[in-house]
Amino acid sequence: MVETVKFNVGGKLYECSRDLIANQNPETMLGRLVSEVWQSDPEEAIFIDRDGDLFAHVLNYLRYGSLELPVTVPKSMFERELDYYGVTVEKESITAVTPTAYLESLTIERRLAKKKLQAAEEDQYAFLLAMESHRQFLLAQNGIRSKDYIQIQRKDDLYKEGHSFSSDGLDLFGKYLREFFGLERDKSRHFLNEYGEPTYPPNLGGLKF
Repeated sequence: MVETVKFNVGGKLYECSRDLIANQNPETMLGRLVSEVWQSDPEEAIFIDRDGDLFAHVLNYLRYGSLELPVTVPKSMFERELDYYGVTVEKESITAVTPTAYLESLTIERRLAKKKLQAAEEDQYAFLLAMESHRQFLLAQNGIRSKDYIQIQRKDDLYKEGHSFSSDGLDLFGKYLREFFGLERDKSRHFLNEYGEPTYPPNLGGLKF
């Protein structure tokens, strides 16, 4: 069983291995605090009147010997904490995320999230369009409509003017037609836009009834 030591730093409670503090970092203030000379009750948390949030980063620095600080923690502030605890700082062992780098990471994350949302919206649209295709197919089968292709009018919720399916969206549409409704798209009869791309409604053709 791993022997642990507890700290209460500014009201925040921490628990880590005694080996990390007493054996790996005995020269620090923390190492002296957990020694048998200073700590009379090993089960009692040692109170330290410092920033409790920064102490988590102090422990990680002791564990790994290096640290990349989040953008919310100034490097100078963290180095001041290490100096208080008597921790020797190795050159270039602490790096900090700059506001510019952090903003760039947020921009990339936003761009990826936007692409993911667009893919999900196209996926949903492909399935809804497959459902509508099946509904119109049943109407044709029962003689209620005479057209042998699917038609989406401007008044319909599925109408999307000026949009085009991506190749993935068109493949999903065909997949949903087959797997859920047993229909097959006739690729020789779909409508194309001016760039030769398969279009969204108003007129979506290419279904074998």
